[in-house]
Amino acid sequence: MNDKSITSLTHSLTPTFLRLINDKINAELQSQNSNTESLYFLMVLRHKLIIREINRLSGKQRKSFVTLEMEKNKRLELDISKLHQEAKSQVIKLKRADNAIKRYKK
Repeated sequence: MNDKSITSLTHSLTPTFLRLINDKINAELQSQNSNTESLYFLMVLRHKLIIREINRLSGKQRKSFVTLEMEKNKRLELDISKLHQEAKSQVIKLKRADNAIKRYKK
């Protein structure tokens, strides 16, 4: 995606291991050669860590953590949506080029 507008997924209540996963996700999103399988694995792992942290916390801490995570998750959805649009655009360009080559060969 290589977009400088990608924001950090980490906030003040992010536990250490989740912080590491968030950093890897950010690096993957900013990479020129983003690996979707790796990104998917990291996203699943991130989800599991967030659920574990929510279950571990209680009261105001839980509410604060969930609120902060919801904000970060919305931003992550936007970043993933951009990545999806870029991939879709590339597929369309390849398909058009393939059709142009076929017409040229005729």
